[in-house]
Amino acid sequence: MVDVLNLDKINLRFRYSKPEDIINYTLSYTEPTVLTTNFGPYEIALVYLINSLNSSIPIIWIDTGFNTNETYDYVKKTIYRHQLKILKYEPNENSKFKKINANQIPNLNTKEHELFTHDVKIEPFNRAMKETKAKIWITNIRKGQTKHRDNLDIFSYSKNRILKVSPFFYWSDEKLNEFIRKNELINNVKYFDPTKVLKNRECGIHN
Repeated sequence: MVDVLNLDKINLRFRYSKPEDIINYTLSYTEPTVLTTNFGPYEIALVYLINSLNSSIPIIWIDTGFNTNETYDYVKKTIYRHQLKILKYEPNENSKFKKINANQIPNLNTKEHELFTHDVKIEPFNRAMKETKAKIWITNIRKGQTKHRDNLDIFSYSKNRILKVSPFFYWSDEKLNEFIRKNELINNVKYFDPTKVLKNRECGIHN
């Protein structure tokens, strides 16, 4: 496992590497590894690449229960098309937010929304990490998405001491669009995350 003291050295080594080289290096470790996705914009690039390189890597989808019908349809078709093995995690049965109407999502910057985010996103995520015993977490966060992510890198450590790997960290939308076109993938551009609401907000699992 990469020691936290060696992160700068490893990040410098892979700064200009191809995503597949970063993934192959990551998979050289024998620690339990997972990929998380929300099936939002550009997520298909990483899902496709991981599945092509090693289809045994668990793909975790935190289904908050508040996705749009278009996203649920996209997820269903994507899983079928790429024969993905998905581990779906949903809000706990005792979550007060499990069955409320989408129009009742709490307002941002309120205690209620903070509790909502915990129940539908953070708690299922923490449960997924615990049950899979993940030590390495592959994700598709990128530089420029939020202020917090600008302070991260290809390799970083989560607050729970899980090694977080972001193979497309320095890629632009333009490069990802070309990757998607080249591999004849379908991007889910119409996506809404009720825990973020705003594009440049964190949902809680990365900060």
